[in-house]
Amino acid sequence: MGRYAPPPPPGVSPPPQWGDPNIVRERLGSAVRDLTFTRDTMLFPTLSPQHYRLNMAENFGPAKKLFETYGIHFDPALRDEVVNRVDRLRLPSYTGFVMPKLEPVQGPDGTIADIRISYPCDLTTQMLEYSEATSGWHHNT
Repeated sequence: MGRYAPPPPPGVSPPPQWGDPNIVRERLGSAVRDLTFTRDTMLFPTLSPQHYRLNMAENFGPAKKLFETYGIHFDPALRDEVVNRVDRLRLPSYTGFVMPKLEPVQGPDGTIADIRISYPCDLTTQMLEYSEATSGWHHNT
């Protein structure tokens, strides 16, 4: 889907960093005291996958931009690509934000011979791992 989305505005850091306590403290600086963080699971209760899509199209900025760009000028090939990919995965409908985890598989000579793809359904763990992996990406804004 990323290839269809416009780039983020200049100076905007990846959303998973917004939950990194160190980055939040750095950005808030001395403007805030007694800052606490509570980790929990983020659920997206919806009535159906279609309800979830409608909610995202109306309320989530990046998804809204995609729907504004491609929704009016309906692209059946893009729709079919997304539907086919999701159907093959057989994931529960609540995994809308779970990203695939890519792990290199080394061949006998030590080079990467393949990529193992999995879909961990623990969004909190995935966002924490992503935040740690991208901690050097933040911008001083």
